[in-house]
Amino acid sequence: MRCYIPAARADLSAVELTARTVHAVTPALRGYYPKADLESLEHVATLMAADESLPRLAAGEARRIVCVAEVADADLVLPAAPARDAAEITGVTLTAAVPWHKVESILVDAPGSEELVRRAIAGEQQAFEQCGDIDLLWFDVTERALLVSELEN
Repeated sequence: MRCYIPAARADLSAVELTARTVHAVTPALRGYYPKADLESLEHVATLMAADESLPRLAAGEARRIVCVAEVADADLVLPAAPARDAAEITGVTLTAAVPWHKVESILVDAPGSEELVRRAIAGEQQAFEQCGDIDLLWFDVTERALLVSELEN
């Protein structure tokens, strides 16, 4: 299953991505948007992962990061209870670490969005909602080291 993994800069330097809550096109999401195409559903899962990356960001970080990976179904646990909110509609528990060779791409907030992200981290609801309008830039996983360097500056 393709998963959207909320991340922070430190994750990009790690040997692998550790187990955590991730987001995916789940049966609950398909049921919530029965007429949506796969691309639209993946967009919803991506935005949920981007939102969930906010509390993962360390002090001084102000760009959300999402890693996109193909994960074995055996390494995922779907929620047993019915979803109560949007994050639960896409939320899945990743039970095993994801090696970098399983990561297809890395999505990062476009430069210039840092002030809005900082306000969202500080708890400003309007800024949090506006973060959904930030363009997520696509990076191939082979650009990970370059991306780490860019995000440190």
